[in-house]
Amino acid sequence: MKRIVALCLALILTVSLTVAGYADEATAIPRQVGQVVRVGFPSQPGLTKRDENGNYTGYTVDYLNELKKYTGWEYEYVEVKGTLNEQILTLMDMLEKGEIDLLGAMNKIPALQERYGYSGFPYGTSYRILATALDNVEYLEEDYRNWDGIRIGYQPGNKGVELLQKLAEANGFNYEGVEYESYYETASAVHSGEPDAMIQVDLSKEDDMKAIAHFAPSPYYFAVTKENSQLLQQLDLAMAELQEATPYLQNELYEKHFSQRVEFTLSSDNKGYMASLGVVKVLLLDGSAPIQYARSNKAYGMVAEYFSRMKEAMGLNYEFVIASDYEQALEMIQNREVDLVAAIPRDSALVNITEMVLSRPYIDSRLVLVSNSRVAQGTSDEEGPIIRLFNVKKQLSLLQEGEMNAVYLDSYSVSYYLAKQDLYRNMTQDWSNVRPVSYCVGLANPEKQRLLSIINSYFATLDEATKQEVMYSNTVQNVNYTWQEFLSTYRWQLLFAGAILLMLGILMYLDSIRSKNDMLQKVAQQNQRLYQFSNLVNECLFEYDYNTDSLRIENNHVLFAGKRQVEQFSKAAENGELHSAEEMEFYQYIRKMILDKTDGTMDVELKQGTSAGWYRLTVKGILDENGTLVYAIGRIADIHQEVIRNRELKERSLIDPLTGLLNRIGGQQRVELCLKRTNAEGVMLLFDIDNFKKVNDNLGHPVGDELLKRFSRWMDGYFRQGDIKCRLGGDEFFVYVPKAIDQQTLSQKLQALIERVNEDVFAPYKEFHVALSIGAVVVKQDMNTYDQLYKAADQAMYIAKKNKTSGFFVTGDNEHTSTKV
Repeated sequence: MKRIVALCLALILTVSLTVAGYADEATAIPRQVGQVVRVGFPSQPGLTKRDENGNYTGYTVDYLNELKKYTGWEYEYVEVKGTLNEQILTLMDMLEKGEIDLLGAMNKIPALQERYGYSGFPYGTSYRILATALDNVEYLEEDYRNWDGIRIGYQPGNKGVELLQKLAEANGFNYEGVEYESYYETASAVHSGEPDAMIQVDLSKEDDMKAIAHFAPSPYYFAVTKENSQLLQQLDLAMAELQEATPYLQNELYEKHFSQRVEFTLSSDNKGYMASLGVVKVLLLDGSAPIQYARSNKAYGMVAEYFSRMKEAMGLNYEFVIASDYEQALEMIQNREVDLVAAIPRDSALVNITEMVLSRPYIDSRLVLVSNSRVAQGTSDEEGPIIRLFNVKKQLSLLQEGEMNAVYLDSYSVSYYLAKQDLYRNMTQDWSNVRPVSYCVGLANPEKQRLLSIINSYFATLDEATKQEVMYSNTVQNVNYTWQEFLSTYRWQLLFAGAILLMLGILMYLDSIRSKNDMLQKVAQQNQRLYQFSNLVNECLFEYDYNTDSLRIENNHVLFAGKRQVEQFSKAAENGELHSAEEMEFYQYIRKMILDKTDGTMDVELKQGTSAGWYRLTVKGILDENGTLVYAIGRIADIHQEVIRNRELKERSLIDPLTGLLNRIGGQQRVELCLKRTNAEGVMLLFDIDNFKKVNDNLGHPVGDELLKRFSRWMDGYFRQGDIKCRLGGDEFFVYVPKAIDQQTLSQKLQALIERVNEDVFAPYKEFHVALSIGAVVVKQDMNTYDQLYKAADQAMYIAKKNKTSGFFVTGDNEHTSTKV
């Protein structure tokens, strides 16, 4: 049965992605709240399946429930009998006849596109995987460096073999292919250890196997009845809005329904290698609590906890070597006194100077600008604030003493040290321009490259809950001053007390009063810690007491604004503590996570009137010594700008930076989208600037770049605004005209275009015989995809250049027409 599932899923997976601009033209389509949509529901584990209580579950169901927020649809799930293959075929026939309205997980192959209408956007992605037995510890996930000679099983005609070869070439490993007659024979052989792995599809992976590599992503779509264009337009509009509002939804659903958390294990060979290493010297840079610091030459902090976990998981025998500053660390690395650097920022100068190889990041933080409010404004550094990535404690002391005005420091460390408010009275933080920073393990000894690969494999198995546990266990602290700090902070008070002791005989009374005041002050400081830490990281922090049903919350502008203590939290809605529908919605999210006693992280979009904001909600339970859950701590982080930046980066990735035209990827996506709308009408024009290399070679690349920009501006003005203009790279461009043009008219226009461009653009470069060659192809029924049009236009370009420079060749419906200018 699983083999049939795999074959069916392979038939309904796709390989294209469209752009969000399609939604703009669909905004006029009316939405019908309460409209019942009949959805085909084949029994497919992970995608569409009833649970033990008869509820509809799966990736597709969860996605449709999110889509419902934008369509107002109600769903009627339609089930049929038979094997999975028979169910899918029956439902596809019902969809074609209009007996159902919608069917998910469909492939966009031409034969099916003639029968059905497809959504303009995919709603999920499948991957080819290499799967091994669960108890196989010889091959670590994505550890390609040690994969040479791996034996991989497959069946005749398996299309994944070609994709596997590309994966091997890209990652530099060789494999031995082993062919079996059937899927079941291959799977059985993997479990018996004959091949090490086999090619599968992730959505139909065997439960007793694990994935060690994901490759060849393949999106899948919704299909509707061919004639139901209004439903399709409603679907596309809603999917575009859903993608914009929740850009991480597909990743979250994939993690929920298809990801497999595999426990970190080592092969006997790797265990032997770890045992052979002896004691590994690990450099730890002191002074950056809670990330890494030392007391009495013993390491503490997040780094120490991660290495303790690695010792337990992989048998790493290590010894920390403490460095107090950057110069000492550099000397140790250059003298080969250490093998690893425990936590080094990606952008550290140490990485460039020592040419260290870094692991994947395992601690993520931010840099915040810290300044001394007592230093005069005119004393700031001429080149602006500097960045210090090591020994934050020392940098704060320099700030306090006025030797620096402002410096970027790690936010975790700043929060940790500034909890001692009396010691750092004049420090201010500016969170308006924070910078991300990630910490990695650095390989200082290149002979231990294999060790770094094993560490990377361990880091790959860390989940968010583990990282949150390590972070919280090291950031929660009791503020205790050393006697040196205490003397420095309270020296005048102590001198005054000593004078009183000498002059008066009432020391015990005064000391009692002062002790009480100190105790009250420490209690007040303890109560302020959550508030101060919340302000430092610019996030709302909270603590829930399960025994008293009370919530302490600080920096709270989203929930319970203006309050720091909420009694009877679980009944806040009934007690009138909430004042808007938005606040009620957010309260329900946090209430559910707390009362369900589940740790986790959730991204939530909170709409406030006509605007909306994104927030990340994190909750972590705290147990007492008996293992009883007594507290829940968490934070509410504003991630709206992060979401906006990700969208902007995606848009900029489609533009050619030199010319401002679409780049190859952007052009292809726009053409593919246009081909779906224009009913096979249009012309693809491929341009190549002849003798452009002579301009570069004789006049230099800046002049060549100016020629490309000049041609791009001319082309942008010459063609209509609705035409798609793209720079493919180098001196190649294309224009797609979404309009039917007969060949005679097209030939006349191309001849006129070449004459114009020779006069308007290429005239200054006559001595180099700069000219334009054009390959043109007309869209037709059997040539209506981007790949087909590009290949045909490229062949036409070849003919045009072969005949003569500054010419064109048009490929049409009936014949080829060649013209030379």
